[in-house]
Amino acid sequence: MLSVRHYRLPISDLTIRIILFLGKIQCSNIPEYSLLLSPMNSDPMYIFNMELPLVSFVMPVYNAEKYLNEAIDSILNQTYKNIDLIIINDGSTDSSKSIIQAYNDNRIRYFENEYNSGIVFTRNKGVDLAEGSYIATLDSDDIALPERIDKQ
Repeated sequence: MLSVRHYRLPISDLTIRIILFLGKIQCSNIPEYSLLLSPMNSDPMYIFNMELPLVSFVMPVYNAEKYLNEAIDSILNQTYKNIDLIIINDGSTDSSKSIIQAYNDNRIRYFENEYNSGIVFTRNKGVDLAEGSYIATLDSDDIALPERIDKQ
């Protein structure tokens, strides 16, 4: 799922030429643009869409059945929508695995360690598996406020 934010900026003719020039050099900065006249006045407005960068959450899990649903839900309910959640089960002996597998959300990627390897190894494994431009971590017994990524 791609998330897009729309930015509307007043600009001058000179700014348009600079932006178009920069766009030719590094298109990733300005993926798409158009020039419109503002309905309020005749000042040109530069409108561009910018794809939001993917943020990968890494969550190591070990025997966290008591808090796991709340932790996962707090990530999936972020106001910032372009996220994925990498969950690595570190050899849990409780019902953590079945709780995770009950989620039917394509933003969740589930992995298992062959045996309990500890939180540092497991978190580093998650970082290696992350595909996002940014990485956030959350322990399985914690929650993230809904606007955490938007604010960070």
